[in-house]
Amino acid sequence: MKKIRSRKVWAGIAVVELPLMAVCLWLMGRNGQDAGMPPEPAPSVRREAVRPVAPLVKVEPGRRPDGGPDADEGAGWPGADGMSFKDCLAALAGEEDAKERARLLRVLVGTHGRAHAAEVYEYLVKHRPRSEAREPLIRLGIMSVTDHEMVFRSVLHDTAPGGARSSLLKAAVVSLPPEKLMELIAGLDPRYGKEDDYRIASLLGEDTLGRPEMTEEVLAGMLSKAETRFVGQSLAGEIIRRKLKVLYKNPGTEIQDIGTLSAGIPAAFRDFYVNRYYEGAVIVALRDKHRYEDLAAKGMPGEFLDTFVRKLAQRRCDSDGSHRGAMEKITDIPEVARPYYLKTIASHWMTSDSIGASRTIGGMPPGRDRDVMVAEVARFSRNNGDAESAMKWASEISDEALRERLVKEVAGE
Repeated sequence: MKKIRSRKVWAGIAVVELPLMAVCLWLMGRNGQDAGMPPEPAPSVRREAVRPVAPLVKVEPGRRPDGGPDADEGAGWPGADGMSFKDCLAALAGEEDAKERARLLRVLVGTHGRAHAAEVYEYLVKHRPRSEAREPLIRLGIMSVTDHEMVFRSVLHDTAPGGARSSLLKAAVVSLPPEKLMELIAGLDPRYGKEDDYRIASLLGEDTLGRPEMTEEVLAGMLSKAETRFVGQSLAGEIIRRKLKVLYKNPGTEIQDIGTLSAGIPAAFRDFYVNRYYEGAVIVALRDKHRYEDLAAKGMPGEFLDTFVRKLAQRRCDSDGSHRGAMEKITDIPEVARPYYLKTIASHWMTSDSIGASRTIGGMPPGRDRDVMVAEVARFSRNNGDAESAMKWASEISDEALRERLVKEVAGE
């Protein structure tokens, strides 16, 4: 009975005391948190140890026991490529080894040049010898051409003509928007004007001006701001290249008249622009069988009309296989252009069949056409060492002024 009673008593105590103890423990935990004590982490949460940041330390060259070739392997600044900007400057401050300095400077420019362009430039200029800073400065300048204009201009200003300056100018031509490029060109150092002008002109070709934003209208706007001959001609040449490309690829495309073509082109570059266009248009005119009168009406300059006539005569001689046939087609050549047409036929004929040509030309009725062709026979004879025959032919010319001029020419006067 006593045992049974004892069990009941302890059971009663447990029923009353255990909940009370749990409440007390909970209150103790709350008081601890209120006093600033950190709560116990949940059992599932794993604490990670905080690792101290490794100091910036250079690994000095070591030596293997056998003094082998890998004795210095691992020497230098480990993880230099991942250095912060400040750590890179700190490492450079006390570095005495030239190779390590060069490596650190590459990191400084390559890793931090974009984010800290002005600071990197100032450091290189003020704290590094010119000989040591030259290459990093050029790389910094090329990197800064679009995003850090003042840094780029400063580097360019301090760089004399040569390969390094050419690299800077190329970066500008390839990357800058049109208006910025012309602004840069206009503000270049006058000390290097001629060299810069020539270099930029050589860069303004199909590859650099072929960017999508470089439309003909944009190029024409750039041309209107060009102040030097080489740059202006390069821009004009690129516009003409595009116009001729359309003509070449699209048979039947109309050749522009000179008024439309040259509208808005600065006077300083107009002759170059017009001549370059019509020089290329001659090929299209022959292919598409344009008439001389139509080309003349468009304002094609005389020298290119003459070229057109000569090439037309030569083409007819080659394609027809008959010089007589080419002469018979002279009906579509106006009087002013007939001499160029006939001279070409006579020269071509004498080269391929001098006997047949001499016989046919000698039998022509007197007149201007015969005089023009006889003059070519005389020149051919002189050029081939037959001075006597050349003088004989020259004396047969009916036009007195032409005869006297040719006699002197044949005689070498």
